Amino acid sequence: MVRFDHPISVETRQLDDWCSEANLKHIDFIWMDVQGAESDVIAGGRHTLSNTRFVYTEYSDQELHEGQQSLQAILDLLPLFEVVTQYPHGVEGDVLLRNTSL
Repeated sequence: MVRFDHPISVETRQLDDWCSEANLKHIDFIWMDVQGAESDVIAGGRHTLSNTRFVYTEYSDQELHEGQQSLQAILDLLPLFEVVTQYPHGVEGDVLLRNTSL
């Protein structure tokens, strides 16, 4: 598992806040490559994600990055989304999700 023993502080913003400030109301596609922080992005982007057609993200059914979510855990956090296609690579992979409400 990858751990980050020497943290570096960086300024972050919630997805909902950034989209609101940028006046983005509808998003076609989000490529989410956040090294195990998927649940953080989802928690800070609930409104934005409800208005997003597709999300492409990494997943792992084995915790490779501290706090990383399994595919099922990601799907549980995104109940409006369904799997369009998966690109598995052993216990990890990439997945394209579609918002079924749009």
